[in-house]
Amino acid sequence: MQAIERIQITRAIRAAAKAGFVMVAVNEGGDDLMPVTTEAEVLDAIDAVDFDCTIVFEGLVDGNKRRPGLFCVIGNGADVISDYTCCPGFEEAIERVGEVDMDVLGAVTLDALDALAAIVAECQRARSLGQDMKGIYDTAKVVLAKAETVFTAD
Repeated sequence: MQAIERIQITRAIRAAAKAGFVMVAVNEGGDDLMPVTTEAEVLDAIDAVDFDCTIVFEGLVDGNKRRPGLFCVIGNGADVISDYTCCPGFEEAIERVGEVDMDVLGAVTLDALDALAAIVAECQRARSLGQDMKGIYDTAKVVLAKAETVFTAD
């Protein structure tokens, strides 16, 4: 997943949370839902899909439980959020996420985030092969998380 996609998805999750909707599952295209409770679990689940998925949220609207979804298409870059459920409160929250102004974020910074994400992925691969990459992996993961918070803050 591209760094800009992680940023947009994180922004949408946080906007939904502010509107009272918590993420509960990711549907990777099959019949089963993968339960999730944290942003990291959502992003890890999305990283595992080939093309698209739906993040399922839960919240109360006029005292009734609603389960809106956020449909994401991996590979669409800043337009990763392809569609969402129309549900009072949720719809407005997701619309506020809006478009990313690439001039504001800066393409160079996004390239750097993509490079950090690639380092983390390579370290994960090396560790799965039994190579000791823990120090590099932990450092890259911390730097990536800090950089992403800069772009996901409201």
